[in-house]
Amino acid sequence: TDPLVRFGPTLLTRGDVDAFLDRRVPEQDRAALLQSSRRLGDIFTNLVLQHAFVHRVEEAGLLDQPVVQARFYHALAQEARRIYREHLFADDSPADFEDAARELFMLHPDQFQGAVSFDFEHLLVSVSPGRSEVDAMREVLRLHELVEQGADLTELAVSYSDDPSVAENGGLFEQITSEMLVGEVAQALSRAEAGQLLSPVRSQFGWHLMVLVARHEPEPATWEEARSRALDVAFTQHRTAVWERTLRDVQDFEPEYFEDGMRQLLQDFGIETADYGEPPTAPLAD
Repeated sequence: TDPLVRFGPTLLTRGDVDAFLDRRVPEQDRAALLQSSRRLGDIFTNLVLQHAFVHRVEEAGLLDQPVVQARFYHALAQEARRIYREHLFADDSPADFEDAARELFMLHPDQFQGAVSFDFEHLLVSVSPGRSEVDAMREVLRLHELVEQGADLTELAVSYSDDPSVAENGGLFEQITSEMLVGEVAQALSRAEAGQLLSPVRSQFGWHLMVLVARHEPEPATWEEARSRALDVAFTQHRTAVWERTLRDVQDFEPEYFEDGMRQLLQDFGIETADYGEPPTAPLAD
């Protein structure tokens, strides 16, 4: 392809740049990238470094070594796998799977519901240079005991919580989904019942003291609400099925082992073939 620039022994061509963009940059972003001379220079630098080591390997005579040739071929084979996968799905789009998406939605509507959400009162006792882990545990247990005796957790939160959001919400969180919470807190709330004072929960932020006020089950989604996600699920299922079928096709052969070569391979590593057992099986990985 058309030459673009030479750096010593390395000639960069239009094909080099096109291949770089095709592998690394989404099509819609390529023009904006090339408008920047600095970024184009970065691409050239990246490519020159790759080419330079090809020259170094050649100059060192390493290309004559069978194992080096095999490594180059393995790299080529891995790239061929990626290229064929891109080719296989090049014309596919989630929009092409409307019927399959509708069927998924009708058969499994629960998969497209919103998330469960919680209303809960919350107080955080953090562990900090000024408060040790033991001191934080003592404090949260003291506050837990006060709530058990009838104290209002939100009132305690205003006075004692280390959660910076307490100034805005007064220690009361509403309509909060699990995805919005740290894992330990989400798990504790998911197991609690409305009105329950939870045992203190430790997370990376410190000790959480909570009362679950209410649990809101998700409303069934309409097709309009679920359509985008259903299309993505149908599209992903299609791609997975096609790729698994392709993998089965390319490995649908009985292996033919060559005894002399197999024996020599094992003996080179000190393995006696008489103790080896059955020949290996090597299904193609996903």
